[in-house]
Amino acid sequence: MKYSGRTFQLSDIMAYCSCPRAFYYQRVRGMKRQFIDWRAVVGIALHRVIQTIHQERGYFSRPSVVGRLVGHFYHQAWESFYLRGIKVRGDGINSLEPYVEMLRGYMALEGNREAEVLLAEASYRFRIKPFRTTYYLQGSIDQLRRNRDGTLELIEFKSGRRRECSPFRLMLDYQLSMHAYALYRGEFQIEENGGWRALNLIPDYLSLYFLQDHLPYRRSGRKVDANNGKVVVYRKGEARGAALYRTTRPLQRLQSISEELGRVCAAIRRGEFFRRPNELCQKYCAFNGYCQAELERPCS
Repeated sequence: MKYSGRTFQLSDIMAYCSCPRAFYYQRVRGMKRQFIDWRAVVGIALHRVIQTIHQERGYFSRPSVVGRLVGHFYHQAWESFYLRGIKVRGDGINSLEPYVEMLRGYMALEGNREAEVLLAEASYRFRIKPFRTTYYLQGSIDQLRRNRDGTLELIEFKSGRRRECSPFRLMLDYQLSMHAYALYRGEFQIEENGGWRALNLIPDYLSLYFLQDHLPYRRSGRKVDANNGKVVVYRKGEARGAALYRTTRPLQRLQSISEELGRVCAAIRRGEFFRRPNELCQKYCAFNGYCQAELERPCS
């Protein structure tokens, strides 16, 4: 079986790069995910809270309301999965306090309070033809903002634990590359009547924002920095990191993104659905039951 969809979503590209076999189960075979982890539901809630506090700017001076907002949007997201018959694994409703603390850290930063949000949760579309085949792609960005120094910055928020954020790793990030290409060559659905408009923008920065970096260390200690392998000494009460990790996509790189995305789309079209095992398979993959059953099936 091969993928027959006409359009590739950003989630398709990310899912395929994470594990082609899991993509196959969900997007080709149409198998329902067996569960969703409660942390992913919290992530949906945090995105909605951030959008809300920028829309209602008075919230920045009322950090006490964050807990109520997180609880409200978490319940809303949980209910949406329940109505679709997808089990939420884990008890998130009693584990929200650290996420409330993350958002209060976000709200406390002057740069976040003073930024002008130009787009939030905005959908986009574009097409590429790097080879002989035309591919249509769609996605959405978390936030496009103008900073107080006048720079234009696209931000993708992350609620999970920070992974490697070296300059090379950020340079390779497909999600940021697809967002950058959409701003440069795509169309955004930003009109009140649902119309689409090309922006033709090249942001000064493309950034991953790890909200967990706002959580202070509970005790002093040492750790190995994932970016450079060096031992770092940290102290109780210090923030876990910079939160904001920036990269760029200059014009020359933007012109090569079409080919990079085209190779992923072509691999999907060819049906290259191999397994990509990693340490998260057993605990977090929502399709590991299908994968295990397939591997244990007797050969005919």
